[in-house]
Amino acid sequence: MKKQVFVFILWLFCLFNTYSEESDFLKTLSTVSSMTHKKVYDIDCNNKINCIDYAVIYKSLWDSNCAPGHTMNCEIVRNKNPENGFHHLFIRVRSDYQSQWYYIEPQAKYPNIDMVKYWGTRYNFMYNIYGETYVWVRFL
Repeated sequence: MKKQVFVFILWLFCLFNTYSEESDFLKTLSTVSSMTHKKVYDIDCNNKINCIDYAVIYKSLWDSNCAPGHTMNCEIVRNKNPENGFHHLFIRVRSDYQSQWYYIEPQAKYPNIDMVKYWGTRYNFMYNIYGETYVWVRFL
């Protein structure tokens, strides 16, 4: 009987911990999205506020709003689709190193931030270019 109670308590703990981490992740998405819209400016001095500004500012705010020691990840991704001329910077995030990536449009307002839902067929993940983060954070 003790073993069953222990297993049940352990199960409850794991369930609560998973829910809590997901809740923190969604809260961070919402907070950073809102802050990005309030703080966006022409970060690269090209006289336009566009996807570059939103992506770089989102990345900066994400990094400063994640609790120290958490493995929440955020990267800048570029998509260059030669079929339709779509050329865009956006963000991918995940809650930890084992989780799936979420591809989000930082110009959209939370909760409508999913790249596919926002851009539809203009966005094709096959044309994603990774490793762009360090190219763009120089503007910070």
